[in-house]
Amino acid sequence: MLLLVLLPEQIHGRGIYSRVEMHLMYLLSLYLAFCSYFVYLVIVI
Repeated sequence: MLLLVLLPEQIHGRGIYSRVEMHLMYLLSLYLAFCSYFVYLVIVI
C-alpha cells in the first residue's frame, strides 16, 4: 500500500500534481477497503 503512495512521487515529482494523485490513490484504496468490508459483511450475514 505504501509503495502505491510513494510511486507517483518518484515518477512525477512535480509538487502539486503528484500530491493530488497521491490523495486520489489514498481515497481509492480506502474505497476499495470499504467495499471489500461491505461485501464481507453481506456474505457473513
